[in-house]
Amino acid sequence: FLRCKISKNTSGYPVRKSNVLLVGSSGTGKTLLAQTIATYMDLPFIIIDATILSNYESSRSNTESILKILYTRVGDDIELAEHGIVFIDEIDKIKKIHGQNDSAGEKIQQGLLKLLEGSKLEFSVPGVLDRPISIDTRNILFICAGTFVGLEDIVRDRLKYERWVERDTLLMKTESEDLIKYGMIPELVARIPLIAPLHDLSVSDLYRIISEPKDSLLNEYKILFEQYGVDLNFAQDALEQIARESLKTGNGARGLRLIFEIVLLNYMYNKNYGNNTLLIDSIIVENEVNRERKKDELKNQLKSTEQLLQKCLKELEILGTRAPAHLMNKTKGLEAKIQELNKQLNQYP
Repeated sequence: FLRCKISKNTSGYPVRKSNVLLVGSSGTGKTLLAQTIATYMDLPFIIIDATILSNYESSRSNTESILKILYTRVGDDIELAEHGIVFIDEIDKIKKIHGQNDSAGEKIQQGLLKLLEGSKLEFSVPGVLDRPISIDTRNILFICAGTFVGLEDIVRDRLKYERWVERDTLLMKTESEDLIKYGMIPELVARIPLIAPLHDLSVSDLYRIISEPKDSLLNEYKILFEQYGVDLNFAQDALEQIARESLKTGNGARGLRLIFEIVLLNYMYNKNYGNNTLLIDSIIVENEVNRERKKDELKNQLKSTEQLLQKCLKELEILGTRAPAHLMNKTKGLEAKIQELNKQLNQYP
C-alpha cells in the first residue's frame, strides 16, 4: 500500500507496485481489509464487481469504466487517481471455461491486462473536457479478490494431500499454476504476483468482531435501541451463542447481522413491549434462532405442498369425471395440509 503513495524513493529509483490477490471464503473480510488499510493510508479506493464487467470485444469499455469511476471519485484529480487503489471483487467468477475457446471470462481477463500491468490509458468523460483524459496506471494498486471455490482441490491434487486436510491449509500453499488450472489466464496471473489467502473465521474470531471494535454491531444495536428509550445489554453467553449461530450460516462475519436481526426483530418491532431495559442471554438467542428456522421450514413445506396441489388440480381439470378416486383424495389431503401449515405459521408472526 505504501508503494501507492510514492513513485520514487530517496535514491530516485522507481518503486513499482505489486498487485495483490486475496483468496478466501465469503465473509472473511477481504473487502474490509483492503478498505481499512486504504483509509489508514489516505488513498483513493473504489470497488469493482467483476461479474458486471462486459466481454465486449477488447473490453476497452471495462477499462474506461473503471478509470472513470476512479477519476470521478477523487474529484477529477488525475494525480490523485494515479495513486489510488482499485479493488476488483469476485475475480474468480470470470474464470476461463476449460475446453471452450474465447469464453466470456477469458475475454474479460484479457481486457484487464493493460490496466493491471501499468499503461497510459485514455478515456472520455462527457461534458468535462473536450479532449480525452490520460491516466497512467503504473502506480494504481489493483487488489483482486474471490472465494475460489474448488481451488483447494486443485492444490490438494498437486501436493497429493489426503482428503482430510482443511481448505485453509491448502490455500496457504496456492501457487500460480493452481490459479491457471482453476481458469485464470497466465497473463493475468503474472500481473498479480502476491497471493494472500485468508483463513475462515472461527467462533472466537466472530466473538471478537462482535465485542471489540468501537463500531461493532453490538454498539450499533445499543444505539438503535436507545432511540426507543431501551437500555440494551447482552450477557457474554449470548454473544458467544450469536457467534456460534453465525458460523452455521456459512457467511462468515456477514452472518452476524443476520443473527442479530433475528434475535432482536420482535423486540424492535414491539419497542421492547414497553420495558426500558432488555438483557439478551443465550436462551433468548437460541429460542429466536430456532423460531426463525422453524418458520423457514414451514414456509418451504408450504411452498412445495402448494406446488404439488397445483399439479393435482391441473390433472383433475384434464381428467374431469374420469379422475380416479385416489387423485381426488390426494388433492383433499394436500388442501388439508396447507390449512394446517398456515395455522402453524400463524403461531410465528
